[in-house]
Amino acid sequence: MSTSRRKDQGLGATANGGSGGSFASHERSTATPPPAVEHQNWGDTGIHVDSRTPWGNADHVTQPAPGISIVSTAGHGGVKLSRERNAKIPPALRQKNGWYEEDCESHAPFYYFADEMAHEFSHNDPEYMREVAERGLREWYPDEFEKATGQKVSPEQSGVLRERLADQQAFNEFAVVSARGSEAFPDKVVISGHRKSDGDEAEFLVDRDEYRAHDKSQGHFVADQDRHPQLPLKEVEEKPKNKPVAIPDRIPDSVTGAARQRINKDLDQLWRDREGNVRSLHQILERDGASHRSVYAEGEGANIKFRYAIVQDDHSSYRVSKATFDYLDSIPDERTPADLQREDSLRKEAKVRKLEAEHGGLHGRNFVEAHRAVAPARKALLESQEKYLALRKEEEEKRKVREGSHEDRLKAQREKQADRERRARIGGF
Repeated sequence: MSTSRRKDQGLGATANGGSGGSFASHERSTATPPPAVEHQNWGDTGIHVDSRTPWGNADHVTQPAPGISIVSTAGHGGVKLSRERNAKIPPALRQKNGWYEEDCESHAPFYYFADEMAHEFSHNDPEYMREVAERGLREWYPDEFEKATGQKVSPEQSGVLRERLADQQAFNEFAVVSARGSEAFPDKVVISGHRKSDGDEAEFLVDRDEYRAHDKSQGHFVADQDRHPQLPLKEVEEKPKNKPVAIPDRIPDSVTGAARQRINKDLDQLWRDREGNVRSLHQILERDGASHRSVYAEGEGANIKFRYAIVQDDHSSYRVSKATFDYLDSIPDERTPADLQREDSLRKEAKVRKLEAEHGGLHGRNFVEAHRAVAPARKALLESQEKYLALRKEEEEKRKVREGSHEDRLKAQREKQADRERRARIGGF
């Protein structure tokens, strides 16, 4: 059973010209309305078109009442309440920043301010709006709704509670977390199961028809170890292991003062590990070590940014500054020559995009001058991209010699998986 939040369950999206949205599919109930809120100065949200929101800049903003803004962006939307309005939402359901995303959180402001907001929708019915919002709160926030209102919520009213109940019923069983087609048996699927009682994981062969026939409303599909053959464990690929990190006693004099501050700050930064222990990065590296350093890019075009991290063999990642990344050069750098060249290309692309923006996007009366100013940077970008493609091709060719082509590697993986499935047996290993 999934508790993923459906897009059509939010209320806010229908305010922007919709034809009823989720209201169109709900029947009326006998919900008890919350107490009427007295008239007062409701303040201002300060939100308008192009304002920053948690989901990007606002494309459309409506204000059904003082202190309430319904916002949509290119990808999402929600409701923003003023400080005065937000104070009227009970603490259990209140978002401290006053933002309520449209899929689920927005049920709270629609419930408590239905009278003010209903006229933004085609039905213009506060009672109906409040009933739908109440159902949404019971569905997604049963504990918070009970605390805020004192009204009990049953599993029949809440997918969250049904999921919780299903987890409890399957606590000592291998409950399915994913399923895929079998490589060896066309009429079967391979399910991956997780047992919450001890965190163990295992894979089982299950008849395809049996798996499809399972009613998810009745709880998780669980593996029957007396009927479903268990696959042997996968061969664990060799991965970089943590190695002790010898952190120098002092930072070299050649390091600038600003870089020195960043290094000291990073090494003193406290982190909580998976066991709940809080230690500084310095202590973590000295005791546990690290497997490698990693760099990744965020954003695109002129807004590209590079992030630097120290990584351990359990995939724990500790973000650091470039100064610290360079300082801890005893930790292996996993980047290949092609990776480094790609970073160079991204930096040069950012430079080109910034120059284009500075010259009005290469349009207007200074068209020729703008192109002339950007031309050297664009030439450098093209040369860098060509180098990157050549290096990537060279590395792929070397890998092909070692491991075969991509198709060969994929075929070998499928054959290895089929062999594991053929060796599956009742009772496990």
